Amino acid sequence: MRDFGIQGDDIIDMLNSAEKHSDIKEYQLKMDQYPGGKVLRCAQEFLNKKAHGRRIQWYDNGVKFTDSQWKNDEPHGTSSLWDEME
Repeated sequence: MRDFGIQGDDIIDMLNSAEKHSDIKEYQLKMDQYPGGKVLRCAQEFLNKKAHGRRIQWYDNGVKFTDSQWKNDEPHGTSSLWDEME
């Protein structure tokens, strides 16, 4: 299991924004690898509580939130996900 560092405020801001804009179908969050940091499982538990039924897909370098009704929710690789954010 790999360790990741996450910014809690960024996660909360993103999820609050997603809740206000229900037409948004995909929510993405980059997580930087944090060498001596929090265990990924702890991040998963935190995010699962905040996701309110959204599907969460975990990748080596980040996490993708999708609406539970979104049909095209198969992962297409991490590079295409993060290219849109940069």
